[in-house]
Amino acid sequence: MRRGWIAIGLTLALALMMTGWAPTAIGAKHQAAKSEQSVVRTLTGEVTAIDLQATPQTLVVEVPKPGKDALTVGATVDAGTAVKVGGQAAKLGDVKPGDRATIKYEKSGKGLRALAVTVQPKKAAPEKKAKPEKKAK
Repeated sequence: MRRGWIAIGLTLALALMMTGWAPTAIGAKHQAAKSEQSVVRTLTGEVTAIDLQATPQTLVVEVPKPGKDALTVGATVDAGTAVKVGGQAAKLGDVKPGDRATIKYEKSGKGLRALAVTVQPKKAAPEKKAKPEKKAK
């Protein structure tokens, strides 16, 4: 009886392998489909570089990681990327290194593509109060 089940199992496995339906074939098809899908992520950090001469243009942002090296992310910026500076529509040329920006980007097999770039307005430096002068006696 046990030999019968083993024979059935081996026959079924052989039939599946001959038809091309095997675990490795499924894994390869799944991996190929997974690599074609895009993943959308968002991060906030300091703009470290902008290349307006590249085609497409690029933006690099550095994100500090507590206790670790900073994460540096570069993404392409195309005509479909929404750029805002201080809540107003802008161009990538209006973004400057040192600005704090939130980048919504798409990760695909072709790399990273910025979907939206939002630069937070810079906070005004607090005014220093002048110390009252002491009168000389």
